Amino acid sequence: MRLRFIVSLVTALFCCTGCDLSMLTGNDDKKPTDASPVSAAYIVVTTSDYSNGNMALIAVDDFTSRDDLLSIFSDNAVFCHDGSIFVLERDGADNIIRIDGADVSADNVAYQEEIGTSVNLQQIAVISDSKAYVTQYGDNTIAIINPSNGNVTGSISLEGKPFIHDGEEAPFMSAAVIVGDKAYVALQRLKTVQSEWGPYPDVGDSTGMIVVIDTDSDEIVKKIKLKRGNPCSIDTCGGNLYVSSTGSWSDPADGGIEKIDCSTDRNEGVVVEEETFGGDISTLVMISETQAYVAVGMYDADFNFSTVVKECNPSTGTVGETVESVEDAFGGMAYDGTHLYIGDRSPTDPGVVVIDPSDNSKVAGPIDVGSLPPSALAVLKVSE
Repeated sequence: MRLRFIVSLVTALFCCTGCDLSMLTGNDDKKPTDASPVSAAYIVVTTSDYSNGNMALIAVDDFTSRDDLLSIFSDNAVFCHDGSIFVLERDGADNIIRIDGADVSADNVAYQEEIGTSVNLQQIAVISDSKAYVTQYGDNTIAIINPSNGNVTGSISLEGKPFIHDGEEAPFMSAAVIVGDKAYVALQRLKTVQSEWGPYPDVGDSTGMIVVIDTDSDEIVKKIKLKRGNPCSIDTCGGNLYVSSTGSWSDPADGGIEKIDCSTDRNEGVVVEEETFGGDISTLVMISETQAYVAVGMYDADFNFSTVVKECNPSTGTVGETVESVEDAFGGMAYDGTHLYIGDRSPTDPGVVVIDPSDNSKVAGPIDVGSLPPSALAVLKVSE
């Protein structure tokens, strides 16, 4: 029964609900920008029990929280950029909600705009005040929107080969990030297979791809073939793009972390093999070129499945210790430049756990985030 639940959950994550782990980092504001000086920082938390959704806000200075602030769709993700919060209401809603500043409330919603129908929004990558890309898991186009009002202004086609694998209708696009005047978008290029629990996308014989887009012309300028399948999370560090690929969720040894040089867009290959983690890897958070954290789905001795967080060194390909004090890290991760925040969906004590990356010690938590467990985290930095 437990195996049936896991397969059903993966089906929901990558086919139906779109609650893709690749989207749970939400760290647009973790690195310095040229924006106004920061006077306050928060961790924005979306919560969900897969039937209902809500939001919470944690103050970074004292780890106090305000919870159950705004009811949202149950399948959700959150990203922050330049003092604004973007909530993606995913498959079944396909909306983007924008909130400016730290007043998370119905009265402070700037807009709630539908981007498409059954497109299953995955990530928003903001380029400027008037332009952003939105990846769509259930469609073969990247939506171009005006983030100031949520209006769709155009699209970028990813139709047909080589973007789509073996006759599928969509390339299963997931994570996206802006680096200079280029956007990097991960394509999982999966193949729908049948199981006794219904159809779901799996790797099969495919490998993933990163498409590079010139954000001035909206033209695809390069297609980077990955060596592993099912890329679900990307992050940048030291001028490089790091890609975490799960491979098949039934095989904990066919994925890995690859490194791409953003100056040349050359894939330098797998730097950490999945089999060294002892489970299926997903969300990746880079701390430095020698330190990263990865969410790992694995079974315990009693065949119970949960998500743990493990430290690794991408420069040596080695995996370190498992972060303690977290029971089920399925609620996302975020890094604010000082602390690592982990959403713990523990059935007995859910909340956000704060970790010091210098020694993996627990600083605070689990911080209560309301009536529902955490589903996604993002760092919000504002001028107040």
